[in-house]
Amino acid sequence: MWSLFGKKTQQPEGACCVSFNSDGIALTHAITTSSNSNKKQADDSSVVIKRCDFLPCKNPVQRELVLGSYIKQNNLQNANCRVVLQPDEYRLFFLDAPNVPEQELKMAVRWLVKDLIDYPLGEAAVDYFEVPGISSQRSKIYVVATRLKMLQHTAQLMKAVNLKLSHVDIAELALANITSMLDAENKGVMLLSLSSGEVGILIAKGGTVCLTRYVKTAFIANLAKESQGENVPNTEVTSDHQLDPLILQIQRSLDFYRRQIESSMPAKIVLCSLLGQQHQLVEQLSKDLGIVVELLDLNELLKGSVSINMQQQTDCLTVIGEGLGINQQDITEF
Repeated sequence: MWSLFGKKTQQPEGACCVSFNSDGIALTHAITTSSNSNKKQADDSSVVIKRCDFLPCKNPVQRELVLGSYIKQNNLQNANCRVVLQPDEYRLFFLDAPNVPEQELKMAVRWLVKDLIDYPLGEAAVDYFEVPGISSQRSKIYVVATRLKMLQHTAQLMKAVNLKLSHVDIAELALANITSMLDAENKGVMLLSLSSGEVGILIAKGGTVCLTRYVKTAFIANLAKESQGENVPNTEVTSDHQLDPLILQIQRSLDFYRRQIESSMPAKIVLCSLLGQQHQLVEQLSKDLGIVVELLDLNELLKGSVSINMQQQTDCLTVIGEGLGINQQDITEF
């Protein structure tokens, strides 16, 4: 997404990929085993995840201390660093591409979001990525906007912990690197991420984001509460049409993909969840949607990498995806 330095300096092996949320800091250390640094898509045979950890840190003031200590303890000082922003740190808009020459597109998209953000355009960092589509449809783009001050603060934090920030990405593009490993036939994959009451829906083809959205359903929220030890009545997947609201949202996403992006359905849906009744969810979703549904286990895909338990996979999913993309060229200069 945003490349913070036009000129690259000599970096230690691989890259640290870092992301922050209200509970802590997710971090992976990825290295490449291939000399090919110009690959557009992530390749599981050329990238190895050497470390994957989640560092509890609920107080943002403590991030420098917690992350700095980890970097020092694991001898990662001066490593190249890629930060993945989480969805609450930016706005993502699905818009018609402006009809302007390519060299004017970057400026044009800034004006597209001028009235869509709640802070002055001069205080915004704006970028975009194109969405593949059926030729008869008008071209679409996703435009990303975040506060420039937030990026500057992130750069200062990385410098303070002795990491060399070179790249800032967003969660959706990081996750697309994972889908490319799941899409051997290049037919498209839906990644379904279930967390505390929110469902992330992402459809990608060939490692390119086609559709992304977030929805909330009461049943998934109750499953999350139950997984945290709360007593919640009636959370049986197969009872009383509990999954109907989620099924509806998934079906709408699939219909949009088929209408606007690709005339055929994605090859499968891959579920990433630590919530209860995972296997029942897979079975019921597959039955109701008529499409293959699988549980995600990255250990089956990451050859030669450190073993990553399911809690770590959930906590660190976006930075794992970002690590898989360390061979990619930077998308834009910032």
